[in-house]
Amino acid sequence: MKILHALLALLFLVFALVQFNDPDPLLWVCMYLLVATVPALALFGRLNKWVLLVAVLVCLVAVVISGAGFVEFLTQHRSESIITGMDPSRMYIEESRETLGALLGLAVVAFYVLRARKRQEKG
Repeated sequence: MKILHALLALLFLVFALVQFNDPDPLLWVCMYLLVATVPALALFGRLNKWVLLVAVLVCLVAVVISGAGFVEFLTQHRSESIITGMDPSRMYIEESRETLGALLGLAVVAFYVLRARKRQEKG
């Protein structure tokens, strides 16, 4: 598990670093750094429920903030590629990528929440 913790922490740290060139980097850098903190703390046996709670809330806020663009993409522009370049006239593509990143972060944090619950039930 230590290798998984380290890989996830490193992956989300890289995600945070590439957000610095984003049009709205503050939320995304903070969210990815917070998600990276979860497996990093787990690696050292220091994870607690408050970090998990804050991480879940921040990821949910990020999903809500960018979710409208993702819904627009799914309902009106599915034929377009999500990996096309940035274009101010197609913000739904950027918001779709942001939503998927937030959902990925939420999935990782949820994994640690479930893992913590299992440990609590055993102990």
